[in-house]
Amino acid sequence: GGCAQGIGQLFAALVVGMARNPSMKEDLFTYTLIGMGFLEFLAIVVILIAASCSTPSEIPRAPSCACTPVA
Repeated sequence: GGCAQGIGQLFAALVVGMARNPSMKEDLFTYTLIGMGFLEFLAIVVILIAASCSTPSEIPRAPSCACTPVA
């Protein structure tokens, strides 16, 4: 949800920026693609963190010793 909203705002700002200054079209588009790359990276990191938090971790247990002392 949040990353899609960020990409929508990014492209909305691109449209507004191109409407205000059409001569900066190439630069604005380059900056938009860089920003979109950062947002996609953020989405991947969030998915990885959520996946690592949702998998149960193995609980280490003390080894059980059924050894009897030798007399």
